Amino acid sequence: MIKMLLLLIISGLGLIPSSSSQSLSQGVAKLSLALSANLEKGSKKNFVWSPFSAHSAFSQVLLGSSDSTRTQLENALGISSEETINYQRLQSSLKQGQSTLKVGNLMAIAAGFKPKPEYSQQIQSRFGSEILELDFATNKAGSVEKMNTYIADLTLKVTLIK
Repeated sequence: MIKMLLLLIISGLGLIPSSSSQSLSQGVAKLSLALSANLEKGSKKNFVWSPFSAHSAFSQVLLGSSDSTRTQLENALGISSEETINYQRLQSSLKQGQSTLKVGNLMAIAAGFKPKPEYSQQIQSRFGSEILELDFATNKAGSVEKMNTYIADLTLKVTLIK
């Protein structure tokens, strides 16, 4: 059975400084190899996944972590929390060129939860993430609809969850 893997390699694009792009590219590749092996185990179906998206999501979690959790995430992602700034550089570089990368980052948080302002600012500036407070407990369908609408508007009407 053939497995499919969607991988974005950015090191050779020349869009961001080589040391920056190299660390980000190596981090994405490291996570990709680690997760691909586990995703393929026992699977009899083809699948497509985006290591870039997974790395980006876990990198946002990294920014909000500390102590041993931060160390573990940095090891798994192959980048430090400071190096997450390279996502911002990549997106800025893509906007200047003729390439298009549609990325939708949404930090969906439970109603009443308030992330630290510094964290909110970092995920917004580095990843272009929006923060949306949703009521998963009493309005699951409405919360899913809001997430799908947000992502669809950014990605040519692609939806995530049914």
